[in-house]
This record gives sequence, C-alpha cells and structure tokens, in this order.
Amino acid sequence: MAQAIQTLYKGYRFRSRLEARYAVFFDNLRIKWRYEAEGYVLKSGAYLPDFHLPDLDFHVEIKPVVPTAQEVHKLISLCYDVNSIGCLMYGDPGEGVLMYCDEVTDSGGGGYLHRKAKWSTCKNCGKSYLVPLRHKMRDVQFYYCDFHTNYNFCACGNRVDTSVYVDEAYTAAKSARFEHGEKG
Repeated sequence: MAQAIQTLYKGYRFRSRLEARYAVFFDNLRIKWRYEAEGYVLKSGAYLPDFHLPDLDFHVEIKPVVPTAQEVHKLISLCYDVNSIGCLMYGDPGEGVLMYCDEVTDSGGGGYLHRKAKWSTCKNCGKSYLVPLRHKMRDVQFYYCDFHTNYNFCACGNRVDTSVYVDEAYTAAKSARFEHGEKG
C-alpha cells in the first residue's frame, strides 16, 4: 500500500490526502467537522476518530479500502461506549460507507450496522444527513437526523434525497488540489 501524504487544508495537517478530501466533501455540504478532536480510551484500547461531526453528533473514520472486521469492531466499541453514531467511509468520497447506529427503542434498543448508507440533502433547508438504506427496524429515533420511523424526511418535514448538492460535493472533494499548502 502506498504511504499516505500529509496534507494541509484549512489550517489542519491531515494524515492523508484522502482525509483532506473528506473535509472538502463536508465543507461542500456545509457540515461542520472537527478533525481528530478527541481521543477515547475504550475497553478495546485507545481510539482517535478522524472526524467528529458536531451538528450530526457522530464520528467518522476514513479508510483507503474496505475496512477490516477489526476496524469495524473498534468503531462499534466507540459508538457503544460514548453513545454515538459512527461511520467508516472508505475509498474516495462517494465510494463506500458503513454506518453503525446505537439505536434506542422503548424495548431497550441495541445497535445495528448498516452495510449501505447514502448522503442526502434536504432541498428545503439545505441540511445534510447520512441516511441508512434498507433499514429493517421500526419506531427508532436516530440521534443524527431527528427522523422518526421514516428516514426519507428531514426534521423540517421535507423529503431528503441524494441530490445535485451531494454529487457536486463528491466532485469537489475528488478534484480538490492541495498545492501550496492550504488551497483546496
């Protein structure tokens, strides 16, 4: 595997160009992010997630290829220990997402690993969400989106969908150039 290239973007020194591309992606969707904001001591060991998305209240780990079972387990441990949503995004922006939801229901809840999820944007208010695809559980409140039982609608009541905004954000992230320090 090729060695990662440290990359400057918006005053942050990312460990890899791929992580910087995801920061560009989040910026284009107007999602606030914090890079390596807080480390955690889990039962499974120390963990420093790549991003925290404070408005969505979840953690993001970036990987160049499909994550291993051990990497998935580490993210699940983080979500469980800090009561958070988490996702592993791999490859270039738009290539792959695994999302773990530590869901809460009246019957006690539990967690669920979504093998597929998509970024969507509300066409009315412009808020972006990570929406699980083919979800099997009902009556679940997701912390990150204020949806209740229907993952296709924004908290403002309008439909969210993969849109031109998401496609443009993918394109911007993939085509970002980081020459001369902080240009992106």
